[in-house]
Amino acid sequence: MTGTIDARTTVLLASEALLLWPRGESQHVDPAVADLWPVFAVVVDDRHLRRAPGGRALQGRIDGRHSFTLLDGVARWQVLTADAPLLGLTVRAEAPVPVGLDLVIPAKSLVGELGRLAAGPTVGITTSGRAAALAAGADVRTALRVLALARSAPCPELTALAAP
Repeated sequence: MTGTIDARTTVLLASEALLLWPRGESQHVDPAVADLWPVFAVVVDDRHLRRAPGGRALQGRIDGRHSFTLLDGVARWQVLTADAPLLGLTVRAEAPVPVGLDLVIPAKSLVGELGRLAAGPTVGITTSGRAAALAAGADVRTALRVLALARSAPCPELTALAAP
């Protein structure tokens, strides 16, 4: 599902959301990227991302050839419906590529992690074609090559939803 709000923003339905940790807890993680974990990776359809403004450039950054893509903007979570839950993630950035995405995420698989999401973790965006590289537990290098990362802001709505 895709729909355009304006010329710089596209709404995409995420096909899945993954919680990623470096493979092997005893593995040394470079201190320069250690605070990025865990990453909540949002997976979108390759074709839909290509049609989004700036989508081709973003795909070019997560093609496995770049070592690291940290978007300069802050991602913002919102609760679209609490009962499912259905979450929204707004991502705006100007560098290293201009990105304006509103992602809709069926978060059933993340219900147990809503408290972590509420705290404002690192989020990653990847495509279904690249997500296969993450499926079996990726090493840090692989994960960083196939994700565009952004910091997310804390979300009080998610804190309330995560409370028992």
